[in-house]
Amino acid sequence: MKHILMVAAELPMYVTVQHWLEERYHVQRAVSGKEGLKELKHINPEVILLVWELPDSRDTLKMLRINEQWKKIPVVVLSEHASSLERMILCMCHMCRLCYTAGLGRPSP
Repeated sequence: MKHILMVAAELPMYVTVQHWLEERYHVQRAVSGKEGLKELKHINPEVILLVWELPDSRDTLKMLRINEQWKKIPVVVLSEHASSLERMILCMCHMCRLCYTAGLGRPSP
């Protein structure tokens, strides 16, 4: 089964995403960016789901994009707040491959 790494401190968002994807993917959770980077030493996910509101999300995204081994992994930035997503797009969207605001509907598989 393919892996997805979700970096999210909030359990409800993780449970929702896990429910959406559980038939096709094993969704592993890290509660911080630092923990997520440690997990990447043990798994090779198809995609990383990164919650933008985490305190270390910006640094985590930067690390993912400069590391030769990790920079090819697609990163989906999740946000519960449109204003947070707008700020993220203005400062860093060039570093990620897809931006999605949670709550607008179920993403396509």
